[in-house]
Amino acid sequence: MIGRRFHAVDEASPGPRLAAIFARNWTAYRRFWARDGLDARPLLGECRDALGRHMPELTAPWRALVDSTGGGDE
Repeated sequence: MIGRRFHAVDEASPGPRLAAIFARNWTAYRRFWARDGLDARPLLGECRDALGRHMPELTAPWRALVDSTGGGDE
């Protein structure tokens, strides 16, 4: 079994602390996320549209998280 480490961030809104953790872990996370190829992953706009259709109340918090970590299709 591979150990997992979780980080909690206490910020009033997504900001520099979350961005720093994301930047520190992005390489490993991207490797996991893209393991089936980038064409298998949805684009940012597709994610936004699906969230808006199925859980619109989470669109604003999701957008804040995306913005704080650099956004983009990856």
